[in-house]
Amino acid sequence: MLKFLIVAGMFIGSFWIDDDFFDGYADFSRYLSVVLLIIQIVIIIDFSYIWNESWVNKYSETKSSFWFVALLSFSVIMWGISLLVIIYSYIWFTDGDDCGVNIFYITLTLVSGLFFTIFSLTNCVEDGSLLTSSAV
Repeated sequence: MLKFLIVAGMFIGSFWIDDDFFDGYADFSRYLSVVLLIIQIVIIIDFSYIWNESWVNKYSETKSSFWFVALLSFSVIMWGISLLVIIYSYIWFTDGDDCGVNIFYITLTLVSGLFFTIFSLTNCVEDGSLLTSSAV
């Protein structure tokens, strides 16, 4: 109950904070969000490598085709979701004459995703995998 009262008091008290504070807070948040995004992508990459290694080890130990099919299925599903988001990004964010930058960044995302997936499947990358590429 005390925690609720403290949060409610902070919420009500924020009505009297000067607008200049929120301008500084917006700048601080803008720069800190970059750090948060980097931390999140590192966590996703680490999780996908652990996930891939676990399923590849299970496939190697049991020689069951279930783990191979599961690995391939999840990779295809995640790539399908990624392509669906790219298609909807083209639909939602390119509805105008001044959307050249949007088209450029959406296309750059698509091309770089395909390039890095193909690159991770070659012999140039030691720990590359389809599941890790599709998860990122």
